[in-house]
Amino acid sequence: MDQNFEHELNAEFMKDTSFSVYSDPKFLYIMGKICARSQLLVYSDLAIQSFHDYFLIKTYYKRSDEDYARVKIKTFVWLARVFLDT
Repeated sequence: MDQNFEHELNAEFMKDTSFSVYSDPKFLYIMGKICARSQLLVYSDLAIQSFHDYFLIKTYYKRSDEDYARVKIKTFVWLARVFLDT
């Protein structure tokens, strides 16, 4: 797929997507990990939302396919932990 066309598709997708209040990917990832490790149902929604927003931001600003694949795997592993622990 043409890189420019792919960027335009991502930009169009991001117009309809709302981010969390704080959109720093590192903060969202750490917040998601803390909430997931707590294993409390109260924080599982926050963990899912944090990882979702982290993944959206990383998808929008992806730099290389190798780095993106690593981010994708890390995010889905943590999401799986949240779903399995609750």
